[in-house]
Amino acid sequence: MGAPDTPYEIWFGEKGVMEWLQTDMMFMGNYEVIGNSAKDILDQYTAKYGGIGLRTWSVNSEGNLESFNETTGKYEIYTPVAFAKKFELEFHQSDKYEIESKVLGNVKKIKGVFDLKTNLLNFDKLDYVPFFQVPKLIIKESIDLKNWRKVPLAEQSPIEYNWPQELTLELKAKLRDSAYYRVEIEED
Repeated sequence: MGAPDTPYEIWFGEKGVMEWLQTDMMFMGNYEVIGNSAKDILDQYTAKYGGIGLRTWSVNSEGNLESFNETTGKYEIYTPVAFAKKFELEFHQSDKYEIESKVLGNVKKIKGVFDLKTNLLNFDKLDYVPFFQVPKLIIKESIDLKNWRKVPLAEQSPIEYNWPQELTLELKAKLRDSAYYRVEIEED
């Protein structure tokens, strides 16, 4: 007889905020995606060409690189791949994605590596299965593709799902041969 499995969970939130649950202890910290990110490409650019000059580049909220062009009066925006190609920088696509975290009160940074082949995040020598939050969904039905009515769900949609498994929803409606259905994501 052994103890039941104890929960270990990591939540990677918005703006680099991380929460890490280990058995009955909750740790807070910050994280950033490393490796093939726009920040990595920008660091290579800065090392090669310097940080200040005629053009100053930054990473925008979509994870692309942008700079205001004084001549055209518009922003130039490049994906990390296109930026690396334009300025002859190294960009290596990999099937592993890395994060680096700093837990409050801990001096050492912890690196996590997500492997697409195994679908596991190895973090602090433990493997984690990814779960994703399910947004609020609205199911609608139409007979003519012009008029849509909301269809209730048989039960509340799940809060999270295990990627890459499918997400299944059961409708509280009579399915018709000639009806169309669509799913909308409810914005807050």
